[in-house]
Amino acid sequence: GTITFNWRGPRAAHNLIRVVRPDGSIFESVVDLRQNQEVDLVNNLAQQGTYTWYVYPLDSNYVQIPCHEGGPWTFMKSISPTITPTIGK
Repeated sequence: GTITFNWRGPRAAHNLIRVVRPDGSIFESVVDLRQNQEVDLVNNLAQQGTYTWYVYPLDSNYVQIPCHEGGPWTFMKSISPTITPTIGK
């Protein structure tokens, strides 16, 4: 599946989404002004566990604007159910 980040925050030329995976590694994506961002959970955020994410407003030169970042927020991804094959009689 996917997760969509919907913007309701400050007006900035760009925003950096930083997601800390359960193992501590980081996924980042830059989004233009007030656009929603859809992230592929299978390829980018595949681990089971709790993710922590932040939003950093950036100026037109991709430099962080001197204000507080948004977050931290968390979401949990559980393991995807698997289909167990059955043997017909």
